[in-house]
Amino acid sequence: VSQGAPPDVAPFSSGPPAQGVLEVLTPSRAERLIAELQHLATGLKGMAAADAPGARAAAVAVERLASHLTPLDPRGDLSKTAAQLEARVRDGGYLFEPKLVSALEGRDHISAPPVPANEGPKATLTQAVTQLLNTDLKPQLQRLIFQLPALMEALSTDRTSASGGPTHLWATVAALLEEIEEGQARVREHSSEDPPVALRHSMWVAGQDKPLRFNVYLQRKHKGKGGGTTAPVISLLLDLKRLGSLRVDVRERQLNSEPLLKVDLWTRTESAKDALKASGAGLKSLLQ
Repeated sequence: VSQGAPPDVAPFSSGPPAQGVLEVLTPSRAERLIAELQHLATGLKGMAAADAPGARAAAVAVERLASHLTPLDPRGDLSKTAAQLEARVRDGGYLFEPKLVSALEGRDHISAPPVPANEGPKATLTQAVTQLLNTDLKPQLQRLIFQLPALMEALSTDRTSASGGPTHLWATVAALLEEIEEGQARVREHSSEDPPVALRHSMWVAGQDKPLRFNVYLQRKHKGKGGGTTAPVISLLLDLKRLGSLRVDVRERQLNSEPLLKVDLWTRTESAKDALKASGAGLKSLLQ
């Protein structure tokens, strides 16, 4: 637990907020939109059963968007919360193109169902690319933009009228795509000599009227003869009633070939630092 600025990166700044997304996704509107998406997915699955072209793929895209928007439940199962955060970082759209290149070149070890021996590596490659296309957010948003309007016209009116119709859905999809494009631009413009590039995320938390903000600082290569890389860091940017502004840096470290989770807490005030140190044993137990 430390007071002041951590090395390399600013201690409390989350950068410019993604106003486009936050404006269209207040907690109440997000809740209504998720219900609308679940309703829409049911309708699309019905169309898919009737062999409507593109309906099955559109249903997958709608469900992926609903999963992306689902708020974190701090009182829920910790493994589910961890999976949500991991999916937001790994499959949030920012790194889609590099991951697709890796999959096409056979360098991406994406978990996929077993492939019969007689089908060979081509089938494995197809499964890896298909899984990436189905789980990553960016291609699913693009699918919704291009394919969903015609499918929604074919649905009955009650399927498209929940929460005021599709207008909010289109605004959300467009805002998320814009946010992803801005994040990808930061990655493209980044050089290895600069401080680590940050991908900025926000997620709604159940029962809260402000989103959880967190940055992911990508790994970078060390300068000099030693080489090597700096592990990625996830920084939670919190604003708590009792402790004030708090930044929590989380990274993986190796000690004697054993993976460890290193957590650094940065505070603005000495009183917050002392309060966290007094709770150190409880925090360690919770993390374990």
